[in-house]
Amino acid sequence: MWVLAGDTATLTVTVENAGGLGTLGTVAHRFADSHRELDATATRAVDGFELGEGDQRSLSFDLDVSSLVPGTYYYEVVTGDDSKTVPVQVGTNGTATAVTGVR
Repeated sequence: MWVLAGDTATLTVTVENAGGLGTLGTVAHRFADSHRELDATATRAVDGFELGEGDQRSLSFDLDVSSLVPGTYYYEVVTGDDSKTVPVQVGTNGTATAVTGVR
């Protein structure tokens, strides 16, 4: 994923309820400059959600990168039973893309 330095990127995650019952849950959006720092203190936002059986929903998080220097950072999405981490390249050109597949 590429993000333009000095801009705001919208990061999107799709959560899915693959179980047989409805569920309530949360998604924690974490952002840090290393994998080691992706703990609860790196949480930038938390979204709550409700999903019926087999439902899915997209949740977005706006990330302000205006104060970041170009380099590699890490975005992690954490639910009650899963997580996904992707590298985010902050550079002088590029676009942000969606993060999918977190359940």
